[in-house]
Amino acid sequence: MQLRSIGKRKAPLQKSTAAKVHFKVTAMTVAWLSSLIGIAIVTLFAFAAGAFAWREEDEANRIRQLEGVSAMVARDVETRVAALQEQLRAWGSDAEVRKAFLAQSLDDLRTEAKSLMRLVPNTLGLRLVKLGVGGNKDLVTEPLSFAGLDLVEQAKRQRGLTQLEVHRLGSPEEHLAIAAPVFDEQGASLLGVVHIALPTSLLPSVENVGGAWGRMGFQQRVGKKTVSLAPKDGPAMPPAPPDLQVPIQGTSLSVAVWYAKPNLDGTLVLGASATYLALMALIGMVLWFALRRLSDALVSDYSAVVNLVDDALKSKPARRFQYRLAETESAIAVLTGLLDRLQPIHATEPSVPENKLQIASEQMLLTASTAEEEEKGQAPQAAAAVLSEGRSGTEPIPAQIFRAYDIRGIVDEELTAPLVHDIGRAVGTEAREAGDQTVIVGRDTRPSGKVLLDSLVAGLRKSGCDVLDLGVVPTPLVYFTTHYQGTTSGVMVTASHNPVNYSGLKIVVGGATLDEERISELRERILSKSFSEGDGKYRAGDLIPDYVDHVAKDVAIARTLKVVVDCGNAAAAVVAPQLYHALGCDLVELDCDPSAGFPDGRVPDPTRPECLEALQYAVVSQGADLGLAFDADGDSLGIVDSSGKIIWPDRVLMLLAADVLSRHPGTDVVFDVNSSHHLASEILRHSGRPVMWKSGHGPLKAKLRDTGALIGGERSGHIIFRERWFGFDDALYSGARLLEVLALDPRPSAEVFATLPEALSTPEFVLPLAEGESTRIMKAVIEQAKRLKGFDLITVDGLRVESEQSWGLVRASNTQPALSFRFEAEDEVGLSKIQYLLRRIMERAAPELELPF
Repeated sequence: MQLRSIGKRKAPLQKSTAAKVHFKVTAMTVAWLSSLIGIAIVTLFAFAAGAFAWREEDEANRIRQLEGVSAMVARDVETRVAALQEQLRAWGSDAEVRKAFLAQSLDDLRTEAKSLMRLVPNTLGLRLVKLGVGGNKDLVTEPLSFAGLDLVEQAKRQRGLTQLEVHRLGSPEEHLAIAAPVFDEQGASLLGVVHIALPTSLLPSVENVGGAWGRMGFQQRVGKKTVSLAPKDGPAMPPAPPDLQVPIQGTSLSVAVWYAKPNLDGTLVLGASATYLALMALIGMVLWFALRRLSDALVSDYSAVVNLVDDALKSKPARRFQYRLAETESAIAVLTGLLDRLQPIHATEPSVPENKLQIASEQMLLTASTAEEEEKGQAPQAAAAVLSEGRSGTEPIPAQIFRAYDIRGIVDEELTAPLVHDIGRAVGTEAREAGDQTVIVGRDTRPSGKVLLDSLVAGLRKSGCDVLDLGVVPTPLVYFTTHYQGTTSGVMVTASHNPVNYSGLKIVVGGATLDEERISELRERILSKSFSEGDGKYRAGDLIPDYVDHVAKDVAIARTLKVVVDCGNAAAAVVAPQLYHALGCDLVELDCDPSAGFPDGRVPDPTRPECLEALQYAVVSQGADLGLAFDADGDSLGIVDSSGKIIWPDRVLMLLAADVLSRHPGTDVVFDVNSSHHLASEILRHSGRPVMWKSGHGPLKAKLRDTGALIGGERSGHIIFRERWFGFDDALYSGARLLEVLALDPRPSAEVFATLPEALSTPEFVLPLAEGESTRIMKAVIEQAKRLKGFDLITVDGLRVESEQSWGLVRASNTQPALSFRFEAEDEVGLSKIQYLLRRIMERAAPELELPF
């Protein structure tokens, strides 16, 4: 009776269902239009904001370029004026010039004036003014204008050189003038004045230097007013006050700059409008396609519901349908339960045991997942994620590979693929606890890198983390992506400069490099198997174009520099050539093929002189301005100047710190205990606060955050910028900032670096030890050193013994079981003395050691 009653309502049910489907489609059409309009408005605002930001950045870049060029012009004029002043000073003490002034004959003065004119090319006129005696007028070889007479009077009053001035501004007789006094042999009595006139062509032509970016010219102070010099070619200078004035030392002139007002490019507007309309059309098509798919799925699922009810009404066994919407499937589960109670009992096929059904279901899901990832070109990683497993219960976890700020060990002996899998699970768990769902990964070019990265990815995904794989990249790319992509966790598979049979992991969680305590906690987590669980997603990504674009927008190089880059066929090779081409360098590439393997099987390490020999030769033979070298993972920088000389990173930091302090005086500069004692003096000289700290990129980054310092670095080549950058060690970016500084100085880089103080120093001496021995020995060394008198002892990292002229350092290495030694002094005697002192301390603390110095 009940079934027949339901059957009578069959037709109305189908009609009602059709009506509901029509209603839903209409509502979705309205939702589509609303979404499209909303996206259009948001995108329009985004386009407008992007255009405004581009315009602001373009204007800032133009201003930086004009400031750099105007400073170069001012220095050029100052150099020419200095040469002229030197000549005039020489005449002031010249015996022949004095003799001419002491003579009473005007002819003698004119003869000497002609003789002096031949010594200065392009001179318009040279006048000797002999002072009148006893009320007599001054004796002048040729008449002088009022401005010339005033200049002579200035030289008399000042008893010294006058400033270079422009006389007869705007007239055909416009010229440069300067005057200098001449004294007797005792320098007490003023004999006369030399007045020299020069053509204004001695000033460089700057009318067309600014180009579309602005106008540039010369101005002169006349009393309280400033007057512009008329340009030789082109329109007159703008009447408005200049936006920038750069005074020229030794003259009353300045370089004046007027910034051009940026115009909106009609072609750019048209292109942006076309792009916007095309994007809206594409978004509309995508939304419409999605709507149609959703509409079809909705109709299909409702038809399945009608058929399911129809089976129940006809007392047929309920069919199993494929539902296209997850929402429909959950509702059907409830509906099926209700309908099953209306069904009579029928004979059915034998049921599949629950455990076999579960296995079959998992196999289907695995097959679908693998097929989907194969379609996206991700099959190798997916397979690694499925097949890779963690450690067996008996496999040890060597404590010594969990170091001060990374994990590092010999591949397959200390650092195995199963262990890396478990490290991935531990890091993934930590990342999720820090609020990160995605972990960025990358690797260097070592042969072991691919296998270890696959194991790491598998462990991360098993912890429930999604993975963004950058592939072969330098470590700074992983760091950059953790800031650029919004996630704050990442892992780089690398052993940096260690031998090729080593590998390791540099780990960032929650935006911070893991320190020794947190690295140890990872090991404890692995031992206790305190892992989160899940099934993370995987995708590969290429962030190199974003990185190059970001640096190119930040760094402006004022002139083209010829640069040799030596990447050692390592990870930096995938980025460095692109980056320095984008910055406008004339680039010479040396070992920039990441697939070729390390040159001669030697891991690139710019702290070792033998690794820089090829770069030194290339810089000199190519006539390059600078050479840049990178270590195996691109976070450590080596420098060779234009003469082929190695410039160690602590001296490079002197130059970079001075640049940063010129904009931020009074801020801290952090450096490690391996750095030269001259570095602290240079920081103080440029109004900074020197902060010595532990060696290692991890401790240095933490110290920069704690102190608020804007720049820091260590002797091993890790340089960190927090001014205009993200506060991580990046050799590629540091090289770009160095080129920016050098491009503003017209001198060769060898001359620039030669102005920085330099002491006599040794390379790093390394004494390998058994695991754990370095800690014991260092305690004994520090106890012995406490007996010293007359020396400063610094124990922030190991022991640094300092005197006024020298210092010696011994510390436990962070990257290997060894002691590290380094020495510096002002001469060979001082170097021998400090080495002898430290040798005596070591012999008393650990007499069994064979010291390497």
